[in-house]
Amino acid sequence: MDNDARLELVGAVKRFHLQNPFQPALARYILKEQVAPTAPGFVVDALIQSTPELAVEKGGIRHRTHRIVLNVEEQQARKTIEQAFEVSGLKPPAVTEALRNAGVEEKQARGVLQLLIKEGVLLRVSEDLLFHRSAIDQLCATLQDHRHEEFTVTRFKEWTGISRKYAVPLLEYLDRKRITVRSGDQRKST
Repeated sequence: MDNDARLELVGAVKRFHLQNPFQPALARYILKEQVAPTAPGFVVDALIQSTPELAVEKGGIRHRTHRIVLNVEEQQARKTIEQAFEVSGLKPPAVTEALRNAGVEEKQARGVLQLLIKEGVLLRVSEDLLFHRSAIDQLCATLQDHRHEEFTVTRFKEWTGISRKYAVPLLEYLDRKRITVRSGDQRKST
């Protein structure tokens, strides 16, 4: 492949950044589908590697000059959204409520929310439940205090002071992360 193909790759990545300013990189497979869907993957990889304007990262491909920069309103929205989840602990607000209270347009608020998730500040426990990392860290510390005990959902609710609405998705998340291990109705912290 030649210089025209490199220019096409760079153009596709730049368009992605313009359309998705809160996303750090374009997934490699999407870039390949957009620019060279019939080319072998190793050819596209070699082309990407030999294009100095592009940087390869774990999350995909980005233009070397691309940085996520929040304007003043977005920075304030970031603080507002993060605080809403941080102060709520294990009883987080609904995502729609947090976005509505962010003080910016919904599209900007969603971008800021995605950035917080990508940075690991907010953790997605289920499709509609996000928790601040500090709440999950505190929960893990609580579980370590009880690591030799088997427990049920009811006991977990007593330890945490939360309702079943939050307890079950949290326990399923902890199971997936191998922080807890489930055996029937019982769980144990690892």
